[in-house]
Amino acid sequence: MLPLIIYSLISIICSVCVATPHYLKEIHSVNLSGASRTQKAQQFILNFFGSILGWFMLGYFLAFRLDPLIYSGAMIEWKDLFVLLIAFYGITSYLPYILLVKAFDVKGFIK
Repeated sequence: MLPLIIYSLISIICSVCVATPHYLKEIHSVNLSGASRTQKAQQFILNFFGSILGWFMLGYFLAFRLDPLIYSGAMIEWKDLFVLLIAFYGITSYLPYILLVKAFDVKGFIK
């Protein structure tokens, strides 16, 4: 139970840090200095929940998929790679960008 609590706290703290305007400006070159409160809130919410989803997917992989891969000698499957890909893009806060801009071509959400 304690590792789950520690993992949850780390994921929430990291998700909040990733969603801050300073991180967005330094890492993703998203400048929110002239943006309205609504746009800032939108960016925070998108990046926070994208990061939380990434941490959740990584936790799922570590808790449920890693043991069978290690102990039973099973091969890694496509769904494992998909989960890890979502975890990577979510934790680095690229998931909203990939989903909104690249996949659905929505230009108004991320500047």
